[in-house]
Amino acid sequence: MNIAYAGAAVSVPPDVILVAQNTQFYLHRAALAHFDPRLFDNMVAASLQAVGVHENAGLCTLYLSDTAYDLTQFVHIVYAHSAPPDGIPFPVLAAWLRLAARYNIPRLAHAALAQLKSLFPTTLSGWDDRAEARKRHGYQPDHAIEAVNALRMLGNRGNALGLLPAALYACTQLEHDVRARCMGRIDGTPERLSHEDIELALCAKARFRVHGATLVERLTYLTVPRTCAKTKGGLGCMFAVRALLWFPEADVVRGLLGGDPFSTDFLDHLDSLCDGEDEEEVEMEEGEEVEPRRACAQCADAVREQFDRLREEVWMELPRIFGVGHMIRGWGV
Repeated sequence: MNIAYAGAAVSVPPDVILVAQNTQFYLHRAALAHFDPRLFDNMVAASLQAVGVHENAGLCTLYLSDTAYDLTQFVHIVYAHSAPPDGIPFPVLAAWLRLAARYNIPRLAHAALAQLKSLFPTTLSGWDDRAEARKRHGYQPDHAIEAVNALRMLGNRGNALGLLPAALYACTQLEHDVRARCMGRIDGTPERLSHEDIELALCAKARFRVHGATLVERLTYLTVPRTCAKTKGGLGCMFAVRALLWFPEADVVRGLLGGDPFSTDFLDHLDSLCDGEDEEEVEMEEGEEVEPRRACAQCADAVREQFDRLREEVWMELPRIFGVGHMIRGWGV
C-alpha cells in the first residue's frame, strides 16, 4: 500500500484518508471544505465504502473509485497556495474534469475548462490558432478521446458542452482504428469512446467528406479584385491561385476531400504563393496567354477571405451535426 501525505506544511494532523487503487491519501477536512464546502459530503455519498464518517475522533476513511493518478492531481490543487498557472498538462486537466463531474466541484470544473477552451474552441479562428495551445498543454491527437469522455461526464455544468463539438470533431480526424480501440491514459487506464460516440463520429466523418468536396468545388469560383494592380483584371493572380487546384502534386485539397473541411493546406499554400507585393499593372496583348505566377497581396487576401467564409459556414453547423445544437449558446462567437 502506497501512502501519500498532503499538506506537509500544515501542523494539524490529517483527519481524512482517501483510498484510491493501492494508494492512501491523508488529508484534512478543513482543506476540503475550504476548496468546496460540500466536497466532503459529496465524496462520502460517492464513495465505494465509508468508515468512521460520523466519528468525532480518529481518521475517517473513504474508499473511492478514482485512479491514484487522478486523486494525486486533485490533492495538488486542493493544497495549492495560488491559482493554477496556464499550461497545465492535458492529462491533469482531464483528471480535474472527471473529479469535478463525480463529486460536483464547480471550482475544479471551471479551472479545467478555462484552459481546455484553447484546445477545443468555439470559434474557427481559435481552431486555426491551436498550435501554441497544443504545445503548451502537451496535447496529442488521441487525447481527444479522453476529452470527449470527460466532457460527457460533466454534462453542461460550467458550459462544458460548448467544448464538445470541437472535441468530437478532433475525434473524427483520428484514424478509425484509433477511435475504435482502447487507448491508454498517462497512467495506463484504458480509455475508449462509447459506441454511441463512435457511430456519431463515423456519420459525421461522412458528412465532412461531402462538405470538403463542396469546398473544393467552390474553390474554383473564388474571384480576385478587378482592381488588381498586377495584371489587368487580376488574371495573372487568378491563374496563380487556380494553379493550386490544377496540379495534383500541390496536394492542397487532400485534407478537404478526406473529411477535414477546416484544413488550412490551401491557405498555407496560398501564403507561400503570395509575393507580398502589389506590383504595377502589366499590359497584355489581346489573346495573350497568362502563365501561372505568384499572386499579389491584394488578391491573395481577397481569396483567403472568401475561403474562410466557406469554412465558417461548415463550422457553424458543428453543434447541430453532433446533436448538441439546441444546448449550446454563443457558438462561433
